[in-house]
Amino acid sequence: ELFSEAVKKLGEAFDSEPTFETMDISLPGAWGEGHKLELYPEEDLEKLFDVYTSTFKNTRLIGQVFKPELILRASKICHVGIRGDGFGEPKHIYERYPVAFETVGDLWKTAPVSFEAFWWLGEWKRQRWDIDEIIYCHEM
Repeated sequence: ELFSEAVKKLGEAFDSEPTFETMDISLPGAWGEGHKLELYPEEDLEKLFDVYTSTFKNTRLIGQVFKPELILRASKICHVGIRGDGFGEPKHIYERYPVAFETVGDLWKTAPVSFEAFWWLGEWKRQRWDIDEIIYCHEM
């Protein structure tokens, strides 16, 4: 309830601000990325998405791709895009993203898409991840 009130206050202050381009729909857990989402009832997560979609009428929204069903539900109200955390990390790229993006279908054609890199390129190299494969997704 307190977090929802904070979101409403942010909307009051920034929704009509022309330089405020996108609002990330934060999920509970570490960094707003949905850490341990299984601890939260689905109806509470739906209510949280509802606060964002009813508050931000002029600002593009992006929702965490790991809850694609909530993005689809919210996209019936407004254009909600997709935000993916952990880009570069093999488990995200080969296991988590494909399932999530299959669920949201062609949504990426009409709404923003944003990715956050997992670590940084130097760490990818240290982990011996194939940077070209990550960037071009040869194996997807």
